[in-house]
Amino acid sequence: MVPVALVGPRASGKSTLAKALAARLGVSVFDTDAMITAVHGPIREQFARDGESVFRDREEQALRDALALGGIISCGGGIVLRRANRLLLATVQTVFLTAPVETLVARVLADPCSH
Repeated sequence: MVPVALVGPRASGKSTLAKALAARLGVSVFDTDAMITAVHGPIREQFARDGESVFRDREEQALRDALALGGIISCGGGIVLRRANRLLLATVQTVFLTAPVETLVARVLADPCSH
């Protein structure tokens, strides 16, 4: 299967939809943020400890790894900030998710990682 990447702002439902879609299609699901945090710890701590540039390097590598594995990929909200990632995403089916601003704000505020 050609990979399908889900992109969009934080709290737009990428991870939730990726899991549901992968289950429905019987394929693997990869979450770039989860791949990174499994190795390097919470994203907020990575930003504080290592800086954004290092995190974005890790994010690019996670995207490359996930694309090589195929399936459904839930991309971190900021993955499109880097040109190299946009070029990678242009090679596969990419779906942009969003939600009303009020919904995004409510979801972010409800997320324990936001506090």
